[in-house]
Amino acid sequence: AVAMELAARFPERFSHLGLIASPGLRPHASFRRHPIFRHVIPPLLNFKPCRYMLGTWLKKGFIKAGFPENLSIDNIYQTMQIVRGISFREIRQCIPMLQQPTLVAWAEDDAFVEGAISRELARTCPVGPRLCFHHGGHYIQKHMSLEIGEALIEWILGYHGKQVA
Repeated sequence: AVAMELAARFPERFSHLGLIASPGLRPHASFRRHPIFRHVIPPLLNFKPCRYMLGTWLKKGFIKAGFPENLSIDNIYQTMQIVRGISFREIRQCIPMLQQPTLVAWAEDDAFVEGAISRELARTCPVGPRLCFHHGGHYIQKHMSLEIGEALIEWILGYHGKQVA
């Protein structure tokens, strides 16, 4: 969401945009089913006793969704604060302003952002590679790093008229 907004507001600073397991144009299923995760829990995490108790509980969910087991409570706190700040209205406003070719990558088995939302984002973003993986979860930058890296290299080098060896 931050990358989309920056690219939309400062197009001269971006030649390409890569969106990997990105939030879409509307809240995904877990946001719709459990608004408490977005609106109630993040402020509670500001209190250290709540941070540990809720963080331990949240960590189980993060691991189940494919995040690494060594994820710290502080990492979860930071992630929840970022999630709290996502404005789907602002994302929808940024998309028409994007000028950069845009890579969109997602996994159909993402526990946070369902495939339909990622496909919708892919349809509305400027032209660029679309990488849809059947497996990889929400953490595809780890699980599919080689495939994503190869696609990025080919795309960027190809964009500048160079051949990939």
